[in-house]
Amino acid sequence: MTATVFRLRNFLLMIFGLALSCGVAWLWWPPLTPREQFQRGLNAVARNNWREVLRSADRLKGRSEFASEEHLLRGIYWLKSNQPTSALKQFGLVDPVGDVREPALLYAGEALYRLDRLSEAMRLFATLAFEQPGHVDSHRWLAAIAYDLGDYNRSMDELGIVIRLAPSDYHPYVLKGQMEFDLEQYRSSIEDYARAVAANPPNDVLEEILPALACAQMQNRDYSAALITLALGPRTARSLALQAECQSSLGNDASVRKLIADAEAMDPEQPDMLRLLGRLELDSGRPEAAVAPLRSVLVRDPQDHETRYQFSQALRLSGKAAEADAEALRSAQTLELKARLAKLTQDAIARPNDAVVREQMAKLCDQLGKGQLAASWRKAAAACRQLHPNAAPEATTPATR
Repeated sequence: MTATVFRLRNFLLMIFGLALSCGVAWLWWPPLTPREQFQRGLNAVARNNWREVLRSADRLKGRSEFASEEHLLRGIYWLKSNQPTSALKQFGLVDPVGDVREPALLYAGEALYRLDRLSEAMRLFATLAFEQPGHVDSHRWLAAIAYDLGDYNRSMDELGIVIRLAPSDYHPYVLKGQMEFDLEQYRSSIEDYARAVAANPPNDVLEEILPALACAQMQNRDYSAALITLALGPRTARSLALQAECQSSLGNDASVRKLIADAEAMDPEQPDMLRLLGRLELDSGRPEAAVAPLRSVLVRDPQDHETRYQFSQALRLSGKAAEADAEALRSAQTLELKARLAKLTQDAIARPNDAVVREQMAKLCDQLGKGQLAASWRKAAAACRQLHPNAAPEATTPATR
């Protein structure tokens, strides 16, 4: 009986000690204030810890003086959960003043962008950039929206600001390189892609940049440099196909067939490899052997007018004149549509507020079978109308009719 009482006494003393230690701990580490809880939520955003973001919002619930902070955190949570509509409802309950103003403008702008409400998103990012000229993310978003609108000049200007504010960031160099490549400014594209590589991007990003840089070098006829660039990346079917094209252009025929065979073993449908294989078969006087690989490329990309022209040649030399004539006509029609699209692209750059030009580009993209690009230009046209509702359309040139 005495032993039982002794054990019970020790147990009670242990419970009392734990309670006392918890009380002392509470005195040393009191609960977070609402302001500290909000800051913890913002810190969790930076760490991509969305559960902690939501937990911080829950702990602010019911505190009327911190309602904006609560709704802001909930909005960010929904935004990063790929539910921009739900996020925007929360952001609409935020009073954008004080500490919440900067993140409210930034994340509400991102939600609007994801919902294709480009004009509204641009206004928020422009406001943030005006109020905080050194705010890098606002200029990044403005560059992206200007690119989507086809206003390449403004996009380049915004990217220049990003580079000045964050010179070690590879993102603006990648977008600049892409735009310059599309505009056939290959030397500038090479320079900016090289700067992106020098900024030490993550490996998965580097694997995308290196082939883009190599393609720009190939367009600039610098095949030796392109081979060096491709050697820096992983051994993929596309990389091998591009290496084969470089070696072919340099006259190193001995290695071309081996590279093609290696690429085909990795991916028998790789378009660069099939395109080169068809051309080599044509050049070697084997038009029948060129038909199958060229046809495979066109199944994947019917608007590849250069491949279609080679396909028509292979058919003609194989004795299929009628089919060759039809393919040659389709190639010429595609080339004409692409020439008109290139002219309209220049018009869009020169007339950044012109919705009509962008609608014409969307129609041409539909004709070229580029549905996603057509949708993008229609979105740009709608944004132009929202941003400049009173802008009168400029007279169209013969190339845009």
